Parts: sequence; C-alpha cells; structure tokens
Amino acid sequence: MNATTSRKPKNSKPENMTNESNGNTARHPEPEHIAICSYFIWEQEGRPDGREVTHWLQAEIQLPRDLETHAEALKS
Repeated sequence: MNATTSRKPKNSKPENMTNESNGNTARHPEPEHIAICSYFIWEQEGRPDGREVTHWLQAEIQLPRDLETHAEALKS
C-alpha cells in the first residue's frame, strides 16, 4: 500500500449505506432506479413537458421510503 492509498476498516459501512436524516442504515437508490421511478411518475402525471427535474427529485425522495417500507414488511 502506498501513501496515497487509504484503507477502511473491515467493519466500516460504505458512505452510501448511512441515512443521516433518520439515523437508520438505508441504501441510497442507484441513478438507474431513480430514472425508472421518475419515468413512472411522469407517466402517472400524464406525460407533462418540462417537469423532468421535479419528477427526478420526487423519485429520489420516494424510493428510499419505499425501500424502507418493503424492508419492514419483509421483517414481519
């Protein structure tokens, strides 16, 4: 290992596994998943023009909630 390479401890979680907003560990959705979700939101709204950013941001919020809900449902 050279001086420019850093090593994480084996028990450390990747940065994308922590959700600071609620303290839970949750995986952030991949961009491909956000794109699919935003497409479905666009479809549900009747395919309006000029709302791509709004749909993308909506998907970024919705997907982690959906993943958390499904994870809790699987636990019970």
